[in-house]
Amino acid sequence: MLIIAILVSNRSFAARKLKPALEMSFKDYKQPMTLFQANDTPEEYIRTFESVANALGTATTQVTGNLSKSLLKVAKSDLGLYRESYVVAIEFNSSEAFNAMYSSIPYHASPLAINLVSNVVMKQMLIENGQPNKDITLEVTNHRLPNTFYDIISRIAPDSAFAAHVAVLFSTILPIGLALLAATYIIFAVDERLCKAKQLQLMTGVNPMMYWFSSFVWDYFMMIIVICMMIACFPIFELHRVFSDNNGTGVVFLFLAVFGYSAIWFSYQIGRASCRERV
Repeated sequence: MLIIAILVSNRSFAARKLKPALEMSFKDYKQPMTLFQANDTPEEYIRTFESVANALGTATTQVTGNLSKSLLKVAKSDLGLYRESYVVAIEFNSSEAFNAMYSSIPYHASPLAINLVSNVVMKQMLIENGQPNKDITLEVTNHRLPNTFYDIISRIAPDSAFAAHVAVLFSTILPIGLALLAATYIIFAVDERLCKAKQLQLMTGVNPMMYWFSSFVWDYFMMIIVICMMIACFPIFELHRVFSDNNGTGVVFLFLAVFGYSAIWFSYQIGRASCRERV
């Protein structure tokens, strides 16, 4: 029963397929515009920046004065356009010092700003015959991290039905197997009344407490073996280590050990009661 529950739950906890890698580009935005300010910057450096920006999919506009104030002016005049189109801005202080600014509203604006200035620096370092090399371009790609236990938890959190499905599965199938396991210990008490094994041992001088204690020790030893076999099913058949991570195996073992202790004594009492009714 436990194996069936684990195999069925594996389908419920099946990790989602990784989404394809996302290639970041200015072309994903609506009419992107990049403001830039150039102070004490050589003209060829500015031309390289404009050609790189156009190749990456964004238009450029040079501003005079403070770049931050220019951006605020655009936002006050048309906030919707500012939010959708103005993704990054570049401030050149010289040919060797510049600031890459990005908007916190669009997704992936930060890596796009870094990629833009990186391409400009690379083009300037690889100038051939006075012209930047157009065959070499840096690209930015976002690869999702592999699925982990926290990805499974994120699936459970917004969907309570998913968590209830696994809980109902184990609460329905597992007790059936545990009930059958506990019922096997009633057989000893019933058979003992039929074959008079206990009476024979008491007649030979065996203490009744020692008789029941030795019977319990043997039955509990067999129960521990069965519990260990059940625990071994988790690492063998579980695919996503949902129940065995974070000391989950030890907790399951403790619960089953306490259950076995109680089930054996309870089975002894049920067996004795059924025999009295039969007599």
